[in-house]
Amino acid sequence: MKVIVNADDLGLTAEANRAIRTCMEQGLVCQTTLVVNSEHTEEGAAIAHELGCEGRVGLHLNLSECRPLSLAISELPGYVSNGLLCHMPRFMDKATYGISPLLTYADAYRTPEFAQEVRAVREEVKAQVDRFCSLGFEPVHIDSHANQLVDLPVWLAARPVIEDAGFKTMRCTFDSFATDDLYNEAWRLWLADQRASAGLTCVGYSSSVPRFMRRRAELAAGPEAGQTIEIYVHPIEVDGVLIDNMTGGRRLDDDLAELEGIERTSFFELAELAG
Repeated sequence: MKVIVNADDLGLTAEANRAIRTCMEQGLVCQTTLVVNSEHTEEGAAIAHELGCEGRVGLHLNLSECRPLSLAISELPGYVSNGLLCHMPRFMDKATYGISPLLTYADAYRTPEFAQEVRAVREEVKAQVDRFCSLGFEPVHIDSHANQLVDLPVWLAARPVIEDAGFKTMRCTFDSFATDDLYNEAWRLWLADQRASAGLTCVGYSSSVPRFMRRRAELAAGPEAGQTIEIYVHPIEVDGVLIDNMTGGRRLDDDLAELEGIERTSFFELAELAG
């Protein structure tokens, strides 16, 4: 088994920028993904260029924090509130956790309002991709804040933009948290077909370090054995200590020590192998 360790949220905050700089300098992570609609974006991009690691920076699509880069999405209350992006897929919400998008959008899918939503989100995705490229990065890898890319309207909006830009790899985290039912299984299969037909390489499993450690034995004995998996961390630096901002403040050095002995790789290496 090989592992990709990705630092999410470069450019989101000053604390994330400091921490990800340290993680990249010390080789704690294999790569990072950049938020492009924050007031700290340019600082994060400059860090990547200064360290000479721009070839290991992907786009972290963000529809839930900071200001949008486009206009039409501001008309969608499920995406923008008080001028700030706020979209949270229902399968990530505590009240509706794990419910398949097949059920969430069953009634709305064929309505004019849903089509309008897709068009507006596509405009925002395009704006974020353009900003990413304008900052000096190649469109190789893409992932998303709060797993938004695997929400139905976001995926339908993003797919043509992703293909046009030439992205080669993508994170797909749906398998990591969804409940095991027929609707979610159908959604997984549909997403897999969509990604494959879009020419995107994905790994079979993505999760935080603690979730991976709980499932490590199961994964080692399953279809993921001998394959590449992804671990995502959200580094911030507090009083000189690196912590993971997503896992309740766990120390990153403690968590990443759990991955010792597993060979490291990156989505960018996978893209090269895929040709």
